Amino acid sequence: DMSKKILLVDDDQDFTMMNEAVLLNLGYEVEKASSAQEGLDKIKEFKPDLVILDLMMEHYDSGFTLSHKIKSNPETKDIPLVMVTSVRRETEMVFDARTHEEKEWIKVDGFLEKPISPEDLSATVTKYIK
Repeated sequence: DMSKKILLVDDDQDFTMMNEAVLLNLGYEVEKASSAQEGLDKIKEFKPDLVILDLMMEHYDSGFTLSHKIKSNPETKDIPLVMVTSVRRETEMVFDARTHEEKEWIKVDGFLEKPISPEDLSATVTKYIK
């Protein structure tokens, strides 16, 4: 039985280590990347079943750019993407893709708000990994 693979893309190392521990505990195989480019490289070699990526990494829109690249590539477009944001806390901006245009551009399957509880993480992962 091959365990499912999850890629965490975030430049906050405490965040990735904490969530890696939760995911390993749930029996998933985990890889980490700390930049959008590293994330792209890891996707090619690791072939994750799910990618959890941060919105704001080296640039404020790194997460968008990465998700767009993943979803516009035929080889990776079917990988579920969950975007992690702390936008609400940092900017008081309510961040949600409501319109069709926003959904087209923000090519992610789900959102998680930082800080993420282990319960939320587990529930989200289970939702996207069958």
